[in-house]
Amino acid sequence: MFPLLQTLVLLAITGIVIALLVERNKQQTPPPPQAAAAIATKQPEKPAQPPTPQQEEPPKPALAKQTDPPKAKSEPPPESIPADPTTPEHVDPAVTPEPVYKLFENVVTVPPRRDSYITFRFRKLVTISGHFTAEGGWGNDIRVIITDPDGFANMQNRHAFTAFYDSGKVTAGTIATVLRPGDYYVVFSNTDSLVSNKVVRVTIFGQ
Repeated sequence: MFPLLQTLVLLAITGIVIALLVERNKQQTPPPPQAAAAIATKQPEKPAQPPTPQQEEPPKPALAKQTDPPKAKSEPPPESIPADPTTPEHVDPAVTPEPVYKLFENVVTVPPRRDSYITFRFRKLVTISGHFTAEGGWGNDIRVIITDPDGFANMQNRHAFTAFYDSGKVTAGTIATVLRPGDYYVVFSNTDSLVSNKVVRVTIFGQ
């Protein structure tokens, strides 16, 4: 009976020892790589972004080609017609006309058998306009003349002269003429009156 009991005790001890060895081996064995955990905690993949469409470059404009203008037939230039300097020039409506300025406005007293005059100097072509009235004597008349220095000298010596304006003996009159650049005399002649003064109211404009 004792041998059997010893055998059982040995078997029990052997089993305990084997169990302890197995448990010890499990504790010393390193844990396996956490592949499964990595797989379990794998983050969801980001959705793929759609491809950005490429912007097409606008078509470049074609370079304009220069073409030579058609050759016109050669024609002689039109002949220019010289303007008469003693007449007003044609006024283009698209061009602003020259301003009108007052040259003279006064009362002139002319003694009998004498001339009175005023002088002007113009640096460009000028259009002269104006008006005058005379009082005195039997006829209330006066003679208004516009001339240049040569004409004035001839007039004073009772010779023939060139006048750019000559009213003749009148009581009232309108002055209108065109003068080139130069010196001019406006003469109020009362040489035909023997005893009477003449009072002349005159206004002259230039443009």
